[in-house]
Amino acid sequence: MKQIYYTFCQSFYSLNGRGGDQTRAASSGISDAVAALFKTKCFWHAPQKMLDFSPEDRLQLAPKALRYTKVSDQKILVHSVYALPDEETKREGNYFAHLLMKFPEDWNAKKALELWGSPFWQTCDSLDIPKILPDVQISDFLPGKINDETFLNFIQDSSHADLFRFLLQNWLVRKPDEYIVLCCKPEETAFCLWGLTRFLPQTYWESLTFSTYEKPREGLSYNVTTFSTMGETFPESEQIPINNLRMNPQVRLFPREAEPKEEELPFIADWIDEIQKGNWGKIQNLFKQVPENYYHDFGILNDFWKLKIKKKTNDLASPLKVPELYSAAEECVLAQDLKKAFEFLYQLNPEGQIKLLNLLLKQKTLNEIRENSQFRQPLIRVLNGEPLPLAPPSPKPASNGAVPVPKSTQEKKLPINQPSAKPKKSCFGAVLFLLIFLILVYISLLLVTSRFHSHLEKFQNTPAETNTQSEL
Repeated sequence: MKQIYYTFCQSFYSLNGRGGDQTRAASSGISDAVAALFKTKCFWHAPQKMLDFSPEDRLQLAPKALRYTKVSDQKILVHSVYALPDEETKREGNYFAHLLMKFPEDWNAKKALELWGSPFWQTCDSLDIPKILPDVQISDFLPGKINDETFLNFIQDSSHADLFRFLLQNWLVRKPDEYIVLCCKPEETAFCLWGLTRFLPQTYWESLTFSTYEKPREGLSYNVTTFSTMGETFPESEQIPINNLRMNPQVRLFPREAEPKEEELPFIADWIDEIQKGNWGKIQNLFKQVPENYYHDFGILNDFWKLKIKKKTNDLASPLKVPELYSAAEECVLAQDLKKAFEFLYQLNPEGQIKLLNLLLKQKTLNEIRENSQFRQPLIRVLNGEPLPLAPPSPKPASNGAVPVPKSTQEKKLPINQPSAKPKKSCFGAVLFLLIFLILVYISLLLVTSRFHSHLEKFQNTPAETNTQSEL
């Protein structure tokens, strides 16, 4: 890995020999021109109230920026902090930034956050620092402040739990073009972001970019940005951009003053409770059992959570009352015959019902179950811990071990070579109807023919009578 230092330099001490805000030093192979590409991510802007504090307090209380992002498809991690005034110029607002780049392929946001508070970072200038810095090895990193133990202590505070709850909820439901802004202390953001990467699979946070400190402004460059100041409240001038961001539909701001954009995901409260208790394995087990293609289907995530994680697994181990029926139901599930499987479901005891639904979930048929209104109600009842009413006792298994099939699924077989009564009746009726119809047609034809002949004879006789009268 390569590293670069940025600060306000005296003449001849910078990489290019010029004074002012410059590249102080860099690893071999990094030119001043290349280092300048990352400079905008290294600035540290002093909070408005900073001069109200003594120099010693500024070093302790000034917010620290840890930034993780990409520049020209290059991952960079920047640690930028307040620096005391230069001895010659007495210039206030100095900063010292330490940048890392050229990471291994497996480097990610979680590893970056674990360097929060690490003694590894260079935080001030010195005449002893050479212009050419050595490359950095993973073994050079020293542990930071965040780990399982310190996070568990951190999350016990109710205000920290509320902040983490907000971040967890909004990170899961945010759209790609939305930003999360946290108005809090930089260290609180670092802990909450680490918790996000600790409990969620990397699929959720591969695109995470963050900054643990920015002076309030409307332009946002990171997925998660922290606005912070020195003192308990933001001065009025810094409140203006914050208030403007509250009206921006693409920004999710904490603390929120309006109603949230959507209802909280149903499992978030349970997760926070389990995390505070130290039961972190439950959340990890959830994602081990949920297929990855369901990670963003929060309805299915909640069903898995309620059915497989939240319920006591000891209850599932008790023996079934009718083991033969469960075996038959299991065969239906494996054959994807859900309709027949649910007919068996009503005949199982509560333990069997839960066990069968577990099997359904493993076979990835939950979507099909949820979409079918006939099956949705039984599923919801069992998920809510309400056993289905048992069906009337089914016949006992035969001595040969055959499993009785529910009556509704039994096929009614007719004896071979024995005509069915219903088809016979229907055929006889059709023939009778046709015969009556033909008779009526025949009678109608006779009547029409008879009348035609009578009219014809009358017409033929009329001229003869007329001629006879004229001759007389």
